Amino acid sequence: MFMLSVLAFGIIIVVFLAGFSVYLMFFSQSKAHSQSDQLALQVAHALNDQDEMGEMNNLVARCRELVFNSRKTHDAAHMYYQHLEPLANQLLEESRASACYVELERQRLVRHSLTNLYGIVELSDSDRVLQSGLKLPWLATKPARPVGLAVGYIDGVESNVEVSEGNPELNSTDLARHYIDRASKLYMGNINVKLPAPDNDLHFKLSSLPAPVKETVSPPRLTSPNVFVETARLMKDGLTLGASCDQLPSAVKVDMLIKVTTGPEVRDVHAIQTTSYASTCGASPLP
Repeated sequence: MFMLSVLAFGIIIVVFLAGFSVYLMFFSQSKAHSQSDQLALQVAHALNDQDEMGEMNNLVARCRELVFNSRKTHDAAHMYYQHLEPLANQLLEESRASACYVELERQRLVRHSLTNLYGIVELSDSDRVLQSGLKLPWLATKPARPVGLAVGYIDGVESNVEVSEGNPELNSTDLARHYIDRASKLYMGNINVKLPAPDNDLHFKLSSLPAPVKETVSPPRLTSPNVFVETARLMKDGLTLGASCDQLPSAVKVDMLIKVTTGPEVRDVHAIQTTSYASTCGASPLP
């Protein structure tokens, strides 16, 4: 009878320890997912924390209008005011040169944004090295660490650039080319809104970014993987890939990994990975 009681008590202890181990694994996974959510929001916020994306989109759009109007002025001077043609040609060349300069600055902003994201993730990883995981005789966990990072945008989100009512000819051309969403009166996101020839050699790239709604700016937020469109993978399996992208990214994907070792003697290593998606804050209203 005594042996049966001891055996029953031993079985209860084993079942309890097994259940407690499963609970700890789920707890570790939940903690890792919470950390990946937090890091994703932090990284996403850094993409547009000073509205640099929104300002760049508006700058590109205004620069595009300047080239379009300078071309119209040049053509009119060539036909009707030949004595003003040299001045009109100078203004046109200056507007085209400014378009090239703005595009170079936009590319520089893309590189700066991606480099900044690397720094945030590396700092987050170094902070987690100082943390301690769970340590039990039969189960141990290491702190969760970021192992994957990708950037992109949210499907279906236009740019923050509103249609300029003072340029109806350009607006008609853009509507015909499906550059503008007729319902929202916003330019589409992640497109190259090229001008008609002979200025179609210039690039005017608008990134996807939530526009302000009645002076209200959209905050950074977690989002669904179903709407995230990846444009560049910056980190995979903990290794930096050094990739780049053509458009300014407005959303991120973060992968976190936590290692769990089990067994009293021969310890098996299990990897638990969590993934979070987040969108950056929207553009600020124009002054």
